[in-house]
Amino acid sequence: MPNGRTGGLDLSVTDLRTLLANYEAATTIGHTLKPVPASTPNRQPVTVANVLEMLNVFPGTRVWIEEQDHRWFIVHLDAEAHITSDPDIDKWVVIMPESPIYSALKR
Repeated sequence: MPNGRTGGLDLSVTDLRTLLANYEAATTIGHTLKPVPASTPNRQPVTVANVLEMLNVFPGTRVWIEEQDHRWFIVHLDAEAHITSDPDIDKWVVIMPESPIYSALKR
């Protein structure tokens, strides 16, 4: 079964920070990949401030953004783009079409 990946892009940390600067820190831009708590279907919202905090400890200069089914994105804030490492899905942010940054990523 295919995993749904239909494309992707890598974006510099600087460009991602510039994109996020257009929004208030409390703006919700996505959600976590796994439910919190794991026994519920709810996903934890992720704000601009949350992403900026993750970028402060991000180990690289380029962020991998994976497109899924031509409809949504996963922003990988766990490792440098195109570097093989064990995934840390706690640092993945799902961006759906209703996100204020979705259209910018789709371009």
